[in-house]
Amino acid sequence: MEGSFDEAVNGVDGALHIASRICSKWNKEFRFRFDASQISQLNESHWSDLDYCKRFKKGSYNQKSGDCPDGSIEKAAPKPRSPAGRETNAPRSAKFTSVRLKSFTTAKHTSKDVLEYVHSDLWGSLHVTPSLSKCQYYISFVDDFSRKVWIFFLKTKDEAYSKFVEWLAFVENQSGKKLKALRTNNGLEYCNKTFDDFCRAKGIMRHKTCPYTPQQNGVAERLNRTILEKVRSLLSEMGLKESFWAEASSTVVYMINRTPSTPLNFRIPEEIWSGKKPEYSHMRRFGCLVYYHVDQGKLKSRAKKGILMGYPHGVKGYRIWSIDERKCIIRKMLFSVKAYYIRM
Repeated sequence: MEGSFDEAVNGVDGALHIASRICSKWNKEFRFRFDASQISQLNESHWSDLDYCKRFKKGSYNQKSGDCPDGSIEKAAPKPRSPAGRETNAPRSAKFTSVRLKSFTTAKHTSKDVLEYVHSDLWGSLHVTPSLSKCQYYISFVDDFSRKVWIFFLKTKDEAYSKFVEWLAFVENQSGKKLKALRTNNGLEYCNKTFDDFCRAKGIMRHKTCPYTPQQNGVAERLNRTILEKVRSLLSEMGLKESFWAEASSTVVYMINRTPSTPLNFRIPEEIWSGKKPEYSHMRRFGCLVYYHVDQGKLKSRAKKGILMGYPHGVKGYRIWSIDERKCIIRKMLFSVKAYYIRM
């Protein structure tokens, strides 16, 4: 709403007064409409006070009457600052309501070798559909230098420590390097006496985020989003139930480690980690129909149908969901057919 000159200005001894109630806009600023003849009547003191009036906050005047205390705009104007730069008598509401979180800048990582810096995060909740193995959580580890990803599935959060110890022993033995620093959030699965004592004994530096700032663990948080987006796509495309999310997540991580990475200038994480080029000829489409070998007798069929679920570690075979047995098995696949939508 806009007020007229006569409603807003009442010149008495060169001072500016509010004579009637004036509504404010959404930005809580007072707007006045003046004619050219009226503007010429304002002297220098009017313009100074009018500037205060335009910036006059809603919480600084009487809501019922719409007037300033004692009818004077100067008493409600912003207080001058002290020589030290601090406000002498600023309203408390402005201090508590005007705080804004600054935007985060792009993080810069300077790791020179594998395991110098590792990002980790735990995802899941009690509302997540249990997987085929009754897991509702997973913990992930991302090497900052190679961007290789490891994922472990958990039934409860307190398994995070045992999975970390298992992962640490594996990667240090395979790479011949020692973990230098671990970046995590402040979750209790990471911040507990057992976890802290173990890292202290191993000489592992802990880097933790500030409370309510997941942006400081952006690599691990962005990995969670990437994994879940691909998992939803795989499950939706093949028409599988949500209980297959762990198998889909494991396959997604397997593909991420063998896919060109943008932070690495489109190099392959698996190649940087192991120094060997990964093999792709064995890869098949997730969820496609496959036939695996069985020995049921001389006159019975020698193959059964299954659905490809992924690639187990350390086995020259495939993880397959047996349609007849209703469970996951590991077999050497005979052949696969063209993928089609399977409703489970």
